[in-house]
Amino acid sequence: MREIFKTSKIKYLFFTILLFIFTACEGFNFEFNGDLRAHIEEDVGVTYSFYEYPDLNSQHIDKIFITGKTISNSDFPSYVHDDTLLVGWQYLCNSETGSKQMPNYFTFNEKNYINSIRPGITDESLYAIWKKKCTITFVTNWPGVELDPVIMPEGDLLQWPNVERQGNWVLWNWCTDKELTQWYNFSEPVTEDMTLYGRWVEVRTITYHKNDGSGEETRWDYQINTENVFADYMFRPRDGYGFMGWSDTPSGGVKKYPGDSFTITQDMDFYAVWSSDLVTVTYIDKYGAFPNKKVRVARNSRYSVGHAYSDYSWYTDLGEIWVTSGKTIYGYDESANVPMVNGAPNVKYSRWGWYETTDNQGQWRGSNYITITSNKTFYVYWDDMIVEGGDVLVGITFEESPDSDIPGLVSGPTVSGSTYTFTASTGYDEYRWYFDGVYQSSSSTNVLEIGTGALFPGIYNITLVVRQGTDYYSWQGTLTKS
Repeated sequence: MREIFKTSKIKYLFFTILLFIFTACEGFNFEFNGDLRAHIEEDVGVTYSFYEYPDLNSQHIDKIFITGKTISNSDFPSYVHDDTLLVGWQYLCNSETGSKQMPNYFTFNEKNYINSIRPGITDESLYAIWKKKCTITFVTNWPGVELDPVIMPEGDLLQWPNVERQGNWVLWNWCTDKELTQWYNFSEPVTEDMTLYGRWVEVRTITYHKNDGSGEETRWDYQINTENVFADYMFRPRDGYGFMGWSDTPSGGVKKYPGDSFTITQDMDFYAVWSSDLVTVTYIDKYGAFPNKKVRVARNSRYSVGHAYSDYSWYTDLGEIWVTSGKTIYGYDESANVPMVNGAPNVKYSRWGWYETTDNQGQWRGSNYITITSNKTFYVYWDDMIVEGGDVLVGITFEESPDSDIPGLVSGPTVSGSTYTFTASTGYDEYRWYFDGVYQSSSSTNVLEIGTGALFPGIYNITLVVRQGTDYYSWQGTLTKS
């Protein structure tokens, strides 16, 4: 072992010296013969093999990278398919060219795909991650206003296409039908090709003024001839004061509270009303992962349960402040131990404004406003506190891919709570499981267990590569959480 280590050190030192000489000579503009230059690069470089699939028998492109030089994924090679998109790269454990465990000189992006590499002294292998190609076509329904189609991978979220305002008309919704009755939900992952149709409405504008001498203001558009609600506070906090409501004059008293309904026919201005008589609202995380959050608000104001100031001092939904992987806030209650009803915590206030009144009749957004007269404490409950046996609040489906080399290689999944278990046929020499492109080193057997409780809604790829002798076969499927 000592001799092997010694040899590796000598090889690395030799490579480093060659690299220094090569760089220095370039700095002095010495002329290199092309063959000599290529030979030196080969000596100080390592080979990275980029496979089209997580299968060593699939097509691959070899690239030579200089040891110690950071390489961005923009310099990786590319493959092109008609119906799928290459969305990223993952490490392919390959004992023939590298190691069985992922090296520590990779960086990853937010989707856990390789973002960059800083090659060591060993050859390595990567494989492409593929997602179904989806084409989104837009019909704006306004003469002369056109948008290019968007091509994106299945499972991603479509971003709202920006369209300029046309006079007093604004593109208000994107719909999935020509009749403009079915609004598209941009919080749902894209799963297929589709056409979206623009729905325009005539609007008027309310200008909201902070009214503290700073001159801050913001403008909101509202649809005419329909019921709207006044906005909540949207500025940074004012030291020593709490927001009470809105006045139609700079020095007047409260005329409208957040959540009050109105119909607009003309542009208007409203001004924040302030009070120095404050109370404190405290939020306590039931998990204990976040420190208590305190909000100072005006006494006798109308307060929206679940709102606080972010680290950047913006007044917003607490769920946008307390962000943790795989979980989202479910709701709030003044009790630290609410009962479970239909499989979910029976909180009084949901994150999205659902509020159960005393007669058990639910009311939608806006009814989570309360008139606050004294200090309050709310406990924060999370969506993964939902238990089995109640209403189905989360749907999970699985589908085997028709591109699998061996259809039916994997059976299941069997379900126990939020754990989904996949079992492959026995008799193969090696099993390599990948969940959404990530190698599952803990699942080198024919069984893979996936905990779905912490997964965000979306589409996840499951891949199994098996080896029988020198032959490799792959199996694929998709797990969808809605």
